Amino acid sequence: MTPYYDDGTVTIYHGDCREILPDLAAGSVHLVATDPPYFRVIDDAWDDQWGPDVDAFLVWIGEALDEFRRVLVDRGTLAIFASPDMACGVEVEVRRRFAMLNHIVWRKPQLSTSGRVNPDILRRFLPASERIILAEQCRNPDGDLFRFRDHVNHRVAADVYADLIARLTVWRDAANLTNREIDQALGKNGMAGHYFGTSQWMLPTEEAWQTLSALMRDRNVTVPPWAELRQEFDARRQEFDARRREFDATPSQLELRTDVWTFPTVTGRNRHDHPTQKPVPLMLHIVGSTTRADDVVLDAFAGTGTTLRAAKDLGRKAIGIELEERYCEIAAKRLAQEVLPL
Repeated sequence: MTPYYDDGTVTIYHGDCREILPDLAAGSVHLVATDPPYFRVIDDAWDDQWGPDVDAFLVWIGEALDEFRRVLVDRGTLAIFASPDMACGVEVEVRRRFAMLNHIVWRKPQLSTSGRVNPDILRRFLPASERIILAEQCRNPDGDLFRFRDHVNHRVAADVYADLIARLTVWRDAANLTNREIDQALGKNGMAGHYFGTSQWMLPTEEAWQTLSALMRDRNVTVPPWAELRQEFDARRQEFDARRREFDATPSQLELRTDVWTFPTVTGRNRHDHPTQKPVPLMLHIVGSTTRADDVVLDAFAGTGTTLRAAKDLGRKAIGIELEERYCEIAAKRLAQEVLPL
């Protein structure tokens, strides 16, 4: 693929995301934050390409979600916008592929009815919000749902405790023990994967380590006592907690900890000639809450580049895909500016 724009941090591709997404590596993205067509809300060909066929639109959304699932890392996050009318259908498609986290209501304080509806003859209440579906990539979307932040905490644990995990694995392999044998000895299926793997890693309990130590001694492998392992674990705990706080940074406004967010829409000189342009503060909140420094953010419907701009300002890497060249050009110019102060 030849990028339309590439500054070493952010890359933009001009084209149809259905043609470009398959070329992205599996498990290479930490957050997909994207704003696909709404389905017959905007008076433009890209939002009316399915005619009145809702099912065709949802099939199309499902195909995009399949690619998002492929490129996301395990426990990566999906944030996808939807109109109030179509949010239910989009959420159903998301639930078929991901573990749901939240159905966010983006409340817009500026209520405008100009040219759209006569408030004196209502049949429907006035629209003053959009929806953001937040979901998590996991191997089994129907299984137990981890808390919103836990997916990155597992990644942090695997990194911070990498040396300790490696030592445990060396001892296991030296004793020629299989995970099945370990589970049988402990009487708990799946525990070997937690003690000797990087996914959802945990330190063996003292009782479990006594059992494992006896197994290894029987095979002429000497291992340290549990107290020594615990000492090393505690020594690294401070680093782990610091890394968690980096991801778990709590917004100052109480409302942004809930599933109703208030952000003004983009107006005046901040608009870039796009009918559904998102405000930078909203995208900063999404990117900042769900990723860490150097993570990769993907927007497959990049528009004028607001998601990419937010990612760059926060020190993330980003990939954008946009069908219309004029929007690619606007996004490239926005990204060519220096990183904005937060």
